[in-house]
Amino acid sequence: MKIVSSFIDDINIEKGKYHAFTFESSYLLKLFKIHLFTFFNNKAQSETQFINVLDSNNNPLKPKDFHFISFDCHHLDLTIEKNTKAEIHKLLFHQLENNPNMVESFLQFQNQLTTFTSGLELIDEDLLIEFQLNEKALLNLIKSLDIIIEYKDDDYIPNYRIRDFLLKSMLKMNPTNKEPIMVISHPEMDIGRNEFDYVIEQLKKLNVTTIVISSQENFLTAANDEHLFLINKYGNKYDIINLRKELEIFNLIKKESAKELARSIALFDFNKNYQLLNEEIKNFLMSDRL
Repeated sequence: MKIVSSFIDDINIEKGKYHAFTFESSYLLKLFKIHLFTFFNNKAQSETQFINVLDSNNNPLKPKDFHFISFDCHHLDLTIEKNTKAEIHKLLFHQLENNPNMVESFLQFQNQLTTFTSGLELIDEDLLIEFQLNEKALLNLIKSLDIIIEYKDDDYIPNYRIRDFLLKSMLKMNPTNKEPIMVISHPEMDIGRNEFDYVIEQLKKLNVTTIVISSQENFLTAANDEHLFLINKYGNKYDIINLRKELEIFNLIKKESAKELARSIALFDFNKNYQLLNEEIKNFLMSDRL
């Protein structure tokens, strides 16, 4: 699968893998997010500024081919967010339709409520007023239920735990088995540094095509060389694989640790931050830049 656009290099996306993006330009970051969401939400794009998705044979794919999930990680507390409550209610309705145990319990409740409602009446001499339960009233009753979330014995519920639950739940709500793809924007925004690796591990465990947009090293270097995209202000992606080969050729890094080290070194070079690099690698990168 390939993401093609009018403003950055073509991006190869591998099914079921973790991909990470960072941008030198806030303008290109904004364009990427806007047009990615515009495409997957099946909204119109201009001919001169766009993102499209192609299959391995360069045939265009349509938004309806995907089960699209997105998370912008900027909320202070997901437990009180309207979107969280809306997604939990969606999951509840999904379970009421697909979980055999809940379906049976729901039908019993519906029959009892119907019996109760049908027994309600107001009489005034020759005037009779009766009540009838309808599907909309039943749905509104379920939507009105308060949601109480508990986590271990703690008063504090971390956002990453709620998000993990919501992502897994949204993935289940895919009745036609479309190709799932997740876009997670800046997951480092609402978690502590000690939780970075855990959150990355949980995302990878989902085995779903994942696009993480981040500025944080852990989330970026967690992607393989082929799946890490450092996009400069001109829309060009950094050639990490070529950098690794050059570092190996000049014996600047050992082959057994080349892949992980090359990603970190590429990120230092991309950010023009050479202070923490050893002198040999720093001089190599600086000479190459000249």
